[in-house]
Amino acid sequence: MFISEKELINKNVECIAVQTDVSIESDCKNLIDKAVERFSKIDVLINNAGLSMRANFRDVDLGVLKKLMDVNFWGTVYCTKYALPYLLKEKGSVTGVSSIAGFIGLPGRTGYSASKFAMHGFLETLRIENLKKGVHVMLVAPGLTAVTVTLAVMVGLSERQVRPPDMALPLNSAQSSSSGATRVASASLV
Repeated sequence: MFISEKELINKNVECIAVQTDVSIESDCKNLIDKAVERFSKIDVLINNAGLSMRANFRDVDLGVLKKLMDVNFWGTVYCTKYALPYLLKEKGSVTGVSSIAGFIGLPGRTGYSASKFAMHGFLETLRIENLKKGVHVMLVAPGLTAVTVTLAVMVGLSERQVRPPDMALPLNSAQSSSSGATRVASASLV
């Protein structure tokens, strides 16, 4: 269930929604800047943007794999890079929402699995680098989820775009969308 920023404000919940394409570094910097401008700090960063795909590698357009890496991996890297100074100051937490596909390759999900493996490596290294600095790093890897299609699914050469209504999450939050491709929720800042 998605709740709009307006609905949350009407319930006296402090929040902010920042439209962000996590595949664009400057959008991610803007997201973090707006959150800090509004709330003066960041306690938690949840990297939850995601694209999926279904196609055997021999049949997939390499542009699809690039989009997957740009959103699933680089979106996590960009948001984390700009949030990290604030997370270090607050001894906060970074979470990456991943998939079982980041632990074991899944047939027909070559690019998706690769992007999640990259995300895992990034977050595991970030955890080690910050062990004694008070920043917590968590990787969440759900199995199959019972959702309609909250992640856009890219099939072979074509795309299906599924966009939820305008949404916001409590406290600092970000909605991500793209003019042509498919983003559903980017980094949630709490």
